[in-house]
Amino acid sequence: MSKKINEKSILFSFFLIIFYTSSFASSSIDVALEKKLYNSHIWKAILHVRGGNPKINNKTFLLSYGNFSLKNELVKTIENFTEGKDICKYPARYLWLKEELPNNNFKEFNCPKFQNYVEKTNPEDIELIFASENVTSPSSMMGHVFFKLKSKKEENKIKQNAVSFFTVIDTFNIPLLITKSTITGMKGFFILNPYNQQISKYLYEEKRSIWEYKLKLTLFQKKLIYYHFWELKDIDMTYYFTGFNCATMIDDILSLTNENYINENSLWVTPKDVIKNANKNNLIENTKMIPSIEWELNMLSENINSEKKNEILDLFDNKRFNTLKEFVYSEDLKSKDLEKEFILTYAKYAYINKNSINDEEYVYILNIVKHSEDLTIDIKKYKNPLKTFDDSQISLSYLRNDDKNSLGLSFLGASNTIFDDNREYFSESSLKIGEINLLLDKDKMHLNSINIYDMKSLIPWNNITKEFSKEFRVSYEKHHDEELDEINVLNISGGAGLSHKIHNDILIYGLGKIGTGINFEKAYPYTSIETGIIIYEILNMKTVLSHEFVYNQDNSDNMYQNTQINQAIFINKKIRADLNFNQRVNNMLHDEVLMFKFNYFF
Repeated sequence: MSKKINEKSILFSFFLIIFYTSSFASSSIDVALEKKLYNSHIWKAILHVRGGNPKINNKTFLLSYGNFSLKNELVKTIENFTEGKDICKYPARYLWLKEELPNNNFKEFNCPKFQNYVEKTNPEDIELIFASENVTSPSSMMGHVFFKLKSKKEENKIKQNAVSFFTVIDTFNIPLLITKSTITGMKGFFILNPYNQQISKYLYEEKRSIWEYKLKLTLFQKKLIYYHFWELKDIDMTYYFTGFNCATMIDDILSLTNENYINENSLWVTPKDVIKNANKNNLIENTKMIPSIEWELNMLSENINSEKKNEILDLFDNKRFNTLKEFVYSEDLKSKDLEKEFILTYAKYAYINKNSINDEEYVYILNIVKHSEDLTIDIKKYKNPLKTFDDSQISLSYLRNDDKNSLGLSFLGASNTIFDDNREYFSESSLKIGEINLLLDKDKMHLNSINIYDMKSLIPWNNITKEFSKEFRVSYEKHHDEELDEINVLNISGGAGLSHKIHNDILIYGLGKIGTGINFEKAYPYTSIETGIIIYEILNMKTVLSHEFVYNQDNSDNMYQNTQINQAIFINKKIRADLNFNQRVNNMLHDEVLMFKFNYFF
């Protein structure tokens, strides 16, 4: 009899526990649904949801995978926390829901591995880091954005870690790369590693400058962010170049700071979009720039006397470092400081990049050449990614060819053209990814061209870094036969040459190129030589004049000349107007096109 009573008592207690647990869970769920927490910008941010769709649509991340909605995920999360499940897996969700539901009955937070992570990384500051683009490299053509965690440890030593989302590009086959990165997706990696190790690769191997933006965040926001990093560490994620990239990931996380932060209509989030969004939402407290050696040398080279520069280079070429004590600097204090900075930067370049001076010589130079105590060179104002035009543009144009009138419509997903205002870039450059050009005449609309990947980098040659200008293009475009009639081809071409700045606002260049044209009828090689001049003028204008000799297009064994002049007017940061004249000429014929074009940046 006593045994039966004990069994009934235990059973009753068990059901009572279940009843109370479920009632507490129901109570928390009811309050959460009443407050509509599922519509919170914070909830959307930590679930990486845009337009109602989760960007990490994976069962390793979503509790309601297979039946996802913001509401379902919220309910499932509250139920699990009440039962003591997944608390250690989702500490950011736990932190936020505890704040929003003070009368909850969640189980206690007891997560030794997570606590160890917090103790090792617990940041005093979180910074947003932008590594500049390198249009000549597929892995860095749009730049990269990530976080830096900065914390003080014992003996006031500062520990810095980088938190980054990226993919590994394992092919230089451009069509295959585009297919994998936009359609099938690539394996995404979310990692934490030493900060100095990461930026060293950017600065010295890839020659990319670094901008560090200290963020204005509340203590709660900081906790949410670095708690959320833990939630992403073991998740299966697919990286898409346009749909879910390093920029999308960081932008989502920063959106927890402001309910109006995310632009739901954005087609493509780029690294520059992220830093511009942070700046627009008043999240940037201050900025620091770490230039690549090549970047700093070019900047200093443009701002010191050419005679003094040549004296310094001659000194290094002949290793006359003992004469540094008697080196005659300019009398102007600012010029003198710039010349000293040039010596120190070139010494670093010769030591690290060229290995042309040894340890002893490098230390000697550092000891001899000293800055003035009040030296301030604000190099972040020299080129600033926050001042660049937006990455995407749409264009409407009117074309006149002989007696034929046409309308053109163009869409460029990313990133810029040679006609844009590129003064805030390291060099004059163009990068077109997925540019589509349509043409409408009185008969029909047809596809004029698609620039799958079109890169041109016009780096001014100097006797310091000695860098070549480059071009590479994969496109569906028009070539011309011996009658100057258009033919449709898949074009693959590339070239190299030299550029030279004859003035801060004037650049001349020359490129030798080879290419292949392919269609259903034939495949043929061709060559061309292009020369040009780029001029920035007063009243926010820019002129680009180019002349190209093109040989053997359509396998014609003939040559034609293509001359183009484009006058751009930058009306504001959103609109550019172009007047363009293009003329093709061979021994017998000529063809001329006049175009007026409006470009809108977004």
